[in-house]
Amino acid sequence: MSVELLAAAGSALVGAMATDAWGWAKTNFARLFGRSDPARVEAVERRLEGSRAELEGLSGRELVQARSRVAAAWQARLSDLVEDDPDAAVLLEALVKEVAARVPQTTVDSVQQHAVAFDNAQQAVQGQGVQTNTFGGGSDATGR
Repeated sequence: MSVELLAAAGSALVGAMATDAWGWAKTNFARLFGRSDPARVEAVERRLEGSRAELEGLSGRELVQARSRVAAAWQARLSDLVEDDPDAAVLLEALVKEVAARVPQTTVDSVQQHAVAFDNAQQAVQGQGVQTNTFGGGSDATGR
């Protein structure tokens, strides 16, 4: 079982939750878990909707943290599924590819971040693009 596949699956599932592809993704992930048992499929669909509801109304750091938590939870469930049924890994891989094709990828041309820290403050700034980090400096945020 590939850790990368499980991580990609958890991310794909959570990524689809806020898109027009959600209905399709929810149905297909539920079918994968349900293994042709209608009651089980329905139970997984309810659980998926519950996970989606956890993310509604959140933004910023709260949303990032909740998405990470929800993705990890589904990654663990998918790990159990694949462990119990190794053939499910092939289906999961195909499902992840299809979700990636259906979910629009967000692209950002440029990201600029400017972070300033004083005294004992510590910062970790991650991103893509131009970053300016200043540590130390004067007595106010302008460095004077």
